Amino acid sequence: MGSVTGTARIVVDKLKEQGLKVGLVKLRFYRPFPLEYFKKLSARVKAIGIIDRDLSFGYEGAVASDIKAALLSSGVCPKVINYIAGIAGRDITKEHLEGMYQKLFNRIKGQDEPELQFIGMRW
Repeated sequence: MGSVTGTARIVVDKLKEQGLKVGLVKLRFYRPFPLEYFKKLSARVKAIGIIDRDLSFGYEGAVASDIKAALLSSGVCPKVINYIAGIAGRDITKEHLEGMYQKLFNRIKGQDEPELQFIGMRW
């Protein structure tokens, strides 16, 4: 969603050139939420990374909540990681995005990756 899409396209093209099976979904509108699209997508992918620029009170990003609900209602649920990134106007870099894809590959391979991750934050 938003301005990170252009950077993500560059990363996706690079990873595809390396022979990796990756993709990108640009969420063009949030309401009405495209529930059916994500239900169908769940049958075609092994993992989904969701970038949110917000954090719902005490939980996860708002977009992730809706996407996970759609995936669960489909009956087929791929592995999901919700990335909280770009908070307070911070940039989401190509390196951040490549790392996000790597974490998804780790999750597919059965490695332990948390479902909620903060990217590019200063603690």
